[in-house]
Amino acid sequence: LTACGPGQTTHYMPAVERTAFGFYFEHGLSGAARAYNSPDHPHDHRVSARELARYVRDRVDRWAWENRGTRQTPQ
Repeated sequence: LTACGPGQTTHYMPAVERTAFGFYFEHGLSGAARAYNSPDHPHDHRVSARELARYVRDRVDRWAWENRGTRQTPQ
């Protein structure tokens, strides 16, 4: 999982003093990505790589669009 797609740049979140990718990656590992868009594994108390990738990709891209008016889609 990389911080952004080809031709994109990473964005810094001053409020939390880290990049959007770093913030949502950490947040996802802490449990926020658990069962994220994965109806097959609801609340199994684990975060899969697929759940984490989906969570990070969606959250980072949404944050970048709403706060910077640009796309940042982790790959």
